Amino acid sequence: MVGTVSCHDHIANVPLVDNHLHGYWLTPGDRRRFENGLNEANIEPLADVASGFDSQLCFAVRAHCAPLLGLPEHVDPHSYWDRRHEMTEDQLARVFLPAAGDDADAFRRGRLDRAGERPIPVVG
Repeated sequence: MVGTVSCHDHIANVPLVDNHLHGYWLTPGDRRRFENGLNEANIEPLADVASGFDSQLCFAVRAHCAPLLGLPEHVDPHSYWDRRHEMTEDQLARVFLPAAGDDADAFRRGRLDRAGERPIPVVG
């Protein structure tokens, strides 16, 4: 048929609108803060024996984000953290936010304040 598009092609070209927005940190943090940020279940610190790298979310982070940092998919957690920690939070945002491919006109991205609790609008 003329004018038809495969389902795969259609989905690949639909703008993403994320109604579950997260900001990004303004200040550098340690690995523990990062790992706790991978804990979508609650805001309490992870137990000392737990690692955010052992979550389903982090498996996806290492699959999709590691290549944006020049690392192979599913790189080991230590290597991922080392590479990520070489960059500032602003540099990381410049790498990750555009790669997410969401529709920037639908929502304004925010950054977390110094306490890491409230979004601060980013004008750009």
